Amino acid sequence: MSKIANEHRAIVDAFAHLSADITAAPSEADAQRLRSFTASALRAQLRRDPSLQALPPAATRLSQVVPESARAGLIQDLDALDEREAAVERADETLVDAHVIIRRDPRAMLLPGALVDSLTGLAPGERLGPFATQGGIDIWFDVYFAAHRMEVRETGVGAPDIVFTQARLPVIRRATTTIDIEPGTVWIRGALIDGALPASAFVGIKVTGGSLKLGQNATINGDTVETAAPLKGVLQLAPAADQVTPVAGACAASDAQLTLPDSLTFKFDAGTSTAQGTAGTAQAWSQQFKFGPSTGAWTFIPRLWKVVLGYDVGPQQFDANPIGDDLVHFEGTSDVTGAGLGLPVVVAADPAILGETAQAASWLLQLKQLTARWYNPDPRPHQLAQAWLAISGFGSTIVADAIAPLVPPVTQVFELWTVAGGSGKRLPWRQTYAAPFLLFYRCNVVDGEDLLV
Repeated sequence: MSKIANEHRAIVDAFAHLSADITAAPSEADAQRLRSFTASALRAQLRRDPSLQALPPAATRLSQVVPESARAGLIQDLDALDEREAAVERADETLVDAHVIIRRDPRAMLLPGALVDSLTGLAPGERLGPFATQGGIDIWFDVYFAAHRMEVRETGVGAPDIVFTQARLPVIRRATTTIDIEPGTVWIRGALIDGALPASAFVGIKVTGGSLKLGQNATINGDTVETAAPLKGVLQLAPAADQVTPVAGACAASDAQLTLPDSLTFKFDAGTSTAQGTAGTAQAWSQQFKFGPSTGAWTFIPRLWKVVLGYDVGPQQFDANPIGDDLVHFEGTSDVTGAGLGLPVVVAADPAILGETAQAASWLLQLKQLTARWYNPDPRPHQLAQAWLAISGFGSTIVADAIAPLVPPVTQVFELWTVAGGSGKRLPWRQTYAAPFLLFYRCNVVDGEDLLV
């Protein structure tokens, strides 16, 4: 294994970086699980694509210097994993091989402005933590394993077209194949939805049930249904809502409520698809909106990692004035220039990890012209030319890109996390909004209130 490590030192270092600054684990068992999962995820990555470009951003900490001891320890764990596999033994039967491991660190989310990333929409198989670090920040690790599921593939295509986490055995009759879908998640390969989606993207839909009817011959091999290209058939789904238990003291100010479509139908042919959804409703900050009918157009929102199926909506104005507290205040009556049903997008170079989605569908409104101000002592409002408002069972989110700076620009000075070392002091932070910037605001009934600018 040392030879492979030398050939691919950069990828080994990327995995060693993930835990190099940990000073304490919740328990010795958690520390051992983290080591084993990191080694097996590294092995999976080396086998799949041993290049840094293949790693999701949330899996890398390339600005950090990895100690030689951390690199050597990881290589040792990798060698031990291979030796146990060769001997057909496993010291701990609960240590299932990890396919992907992601470090969740508040600092890593804050600095690049990435509160949502390409794996946020996928529920991890296990979350480990909290682990204490040298910087005094607690971190967690999301671990993704091979999920049990059924998949539909086209002959000669590397990734599955459709993945079901819960489905009955296919029924084949002459030139048709029918699969009844049970409550769970359905994933559709992104290229079949919208060509603007990233490579290896999949669109997730939480469902109470549904069916897939293929109008072509298919063969079945275990949990894989294979057809000739292009895929031809109709996928009819009943979207399921999020089951949410609000946390006392979190943010309930938006009073978000929604009714999802009764049915979402995809028709596949000629390497693409068309989509149609029935009507639905949403409410945020005491304002009700009715959605329907769907238009069939798709829009990808990278900041939210959602793809939106266009809908007509009414009314076509949104009053931002009720949104305000000590953290942020929005103002103005905005025109609603677009709307639709938002579905989570996940990038999975290894589609085997596609299990249950972490989010159900949500409703989105595209807003034109509102203002926002935050943080004293400079209360001057910024103009948000365009913004998206997302309404889900967890609450409401407002995101706007390319906000123009004021003249002179606003400067804020505040304190972040406590500096390690027992001084009790907090890390000072000075930020000047002198160039176009992002605003991300979230009122969530579980995680509370977030503002990132």
